Amino acid sequence: MYGNVVRRANSSSQWMLRQAVDPFVTEARKKGYVARSAFKLSYIDDRFGLFDPKQSKTVIDLGCSPGGWCQVIRERTNPQCKIIGVDLLPVRATVTNAVCLQGDFTTAPLQRKVLQELDGNLVDVITSDMCPNRQGGTQDRQRIAELQHRALLFSIPLLKEGGHFVCKVLGSKASFLEVHRLSERYFLKTHICKPPASRPESDEYFLVSAQKLASPRAVAGGPGSRRSDVSYGLDDWPGFSRRPRTRR
Repeated sequence: MYGNVVRRANSSSQWMLRQAVDPFVTEARKKGYVARSAFKLSYIDDRFGLFDPKQSKTVIDLGCSPGGWCQVIRERTNPQCKIIGVDLLPVRATVTNAVCLQGDFTTAPLQRKVLQELDGNLVDVITSDMCPNRQGGTQDRQRIAELQHRALLFSIPLLKEGGHFVCKVLGSKASFLEVHRLSERYFLKTHICKPPASRPESDEYFLVSAQKLASPRAVAGGPGSRRSDVSYGLDDWPGFSRRPRTRR
């Protein structure tokens, strides 16, 4: 018991020391961001052009707490662009014209709230910086891959043609192969990048699904690829309360 307390204290001290010397933490405080992760989304937008200040009308941010990504989205879209944030935890940041829904995005009640907020409109960009609590080992990669696979399935029916999806992944491409295959099927281009704000020792990367296609395309795949070969109709969504229809 005493050893566990000492390890937790040491871990906390190491985290505080790392934060104190982290240039992204210092810069985040200067700019008023609630988290250093804001610079990850800024980099991704600079590189891939997710947000259009004139055209973006609706953006969804999954796993939005504490609110750093919502702050960046607000800066890079017009004031009329609606931001819908979803998280299990409350949001610290105050963002104009943003609605923060607290709950699990995989549940039908929360999905109904999202649909109510959209009021029949499609979405320009959906971002997901979600990550389950780290437990160590390969199970972390498996758990986040499954979570982001669900996030992408959630997003596909909501995104407009030409819309974008971004999510956090861990490890090599083999760790999130299902997500990558699904992205290639529904989007024109799929990129994997590591922003400078992602620490070098971290196994964190971001998958960028750019320009949603008007209709899905066939993507060559090996064993396990059938799971991504699905489509959704308007009556099928919210999708996690019903089984997807297999394409024939």
